[in-house]
Amino acid sequence: MDIKECERCHSKFEPNVRLGESQRVCGQEVCRAWRIAQGQRQWRQSNPGYYESSEDRHREDYWKDYRRRHPAKTKRNRAQTRERMRRRRAMCATQDSIRRDPVGYLHGLRAGTMFATQDSITRCINGIILYLVAAPGRFATQDSMDGRIKTAG
Repeated sequence: MDIKECERCHSKFEPNVRLGESQRVCGQEVCRAWRIAQGQRQWRQSNPGYYESSEDRHREDYWKDYRRRHPAKTKRNRAQTRERMRRRRAMCATQDSIRRDPVGYLHGLRAGTMFATQDSITRCINGIILYLVAAPGRFATQDSMDGRIKTAG
C-alpha cells in the first residue's frame, strides 16, 4: 500500500489495510479527532434542517400537546404499557404466593412459563416436585418450629 500524507499534520503514514484509500489522516489521536469534527461539520452543512424537527420534543409541553392531538395513539400506548407491565408482574412471583402454594409455584417453573427452559433445571425441579408431592408428612409445620413437635400430614 502507498504511503500517504496526513491532511492535518502533514506527516507520512501507511494507511490501515481496512480503510485503504479512504483514510485521510494518520493515527494520532489529535488528527483523528480533527477528522471526525471535520466530517461532522460537513454533514451538518449538507443536512441543515435535520435537527430542527427534534427541537420541538424538548419544549416543555410537547408530550402533553402530542397526547392531546393524538388521543388514539395515547390510548393504544397506555393499553400496551398496562399489558406489558401486567405480564412483567405475572412473571415475578411474590413471596406470599410462594408460601401459599410452593408446589404450584414449582409446577409453574417446570411448565416454563416464568423462565427459559433448560433441561438441567427442569430435571432438578421435577425431582423437587416429586419429593414434595410424594412425602407430605415429612416436613415440619410452623408448630414444630415453635417448639411443639408435630409433623404435617
